[in-house]
Amino acid sequence: MKEKIAFRADGSNSIGMGHIMESLAVAEALQNSGLELYFIMKNYPEAVTKVQEAGYSTEVIDPKLTEKGSFRKTIQILKEKETFFLVTNLLEIQEDYSSELKKNGIKCISLDILGKINLKSDIIINRTTINQRIQDYHNDSTVYYLGPKFFPLRKQFIGLDREPRQINQTVRKVLLCFGGGDEYNLSARVAWILGNFSGISVTLVLGAAFKLEEELQEIIADLSQPPTIIKDAKNMKELFLQNDLVICAGGSILYELAVSGTPALIIPMNDHQVENAQEFEKFESVITVALHTEIEDQEIQSAIKRALDFQLRKKMSEAGKRVTDGRGAERIAEIISKIVEEKC
Repeated sequence: MKEKIAFRADGSNSIGMGHIMESLAVAEALQNSGLELYFIMKNYPEAVTKVQEAGYSTEVIDPKLTEKGSFRKTIQILKEKETFFLVTNLLEIQEDYSSELKKNGIKCISLDILGKINLKSDIIINRTTINQRIQDYHNDSTVYYLGPKFFPLRKQFIGLDREPRQINQTVRKVLLCFGGGDEYNLSARVAWILGNFSGISVTLVLGAAFKLEEELQEIIADLSQPPTIIKDAKNMKELFLQNDLVICAGGSILYELAVSGTPALIIPMNDHQVENAQEFEKFESVITVALHTEIEDQEIQSAIKRALDFQLRKKMSEAGKRVTDGRGAERIAEIISKIVEEKC
């Protein structure tokens, strides 16, 4: 009988789809491992559909359950399906349930991001570049794997760090993508601002959880050159390489931009994205503005003008490829496979 591994991750319009995509990247790296993989998720249809379309079975949890209630349901599913290994990838964690998992003989890897509580999982993987997010880790029984080399990127991005990226002298194509949900419709806002720039064609990627298309269409209808709209793009790598500049939020996409050498302007959607973007700006792989609620359209327009500079874009492209090699999912898959081998 195949050993079973469950992924616990959520995605929706409000929380985005980054955790789902990262978990799918790890699952993709485990495809030839002989393991049975499935997902335990809150029942947000857009995320559940995304996982099922990728070929994985799902067990759903009522979104109305508390964190403790969701954990109890997760334990129940793991026991019913005789699963000994859990991979968690959750943004906001208020309480550590590692002891309960250990009582039930379940190994746990936590893909942590913010480091807000001292989790006692068997293994913690945090791909952060921000030291403050790992300074509270101090559990002697936990093995830690830290840093951007553990960021789980999809296979389409592997090897891009070694491929030279052509940077055109003039920006002719701009790509907008604000995550799986874009609950604030920054896509429409920035598309409207870009209407003030002549000679630039705009492509807008809408994620699987985007709910504001009617509002978007109303806003862009009066533009002299409305953007091309792509829904739930399957190959972001090719879109990055086809465009001269990306304007986006500050989540997981920062690592995709970096490894592909794609110049970018970041408009953060929340406080932790502000921290992310500022850190990558230190690496010189992007430029960033303030939180979207704290910046005027004119300031965004000025930042776009700055990002059009050839030398700045060339510098961003070269700097990004030094951040990560894109093989984090492979490394995480190797860690999981080793634990399974030790059990067997």
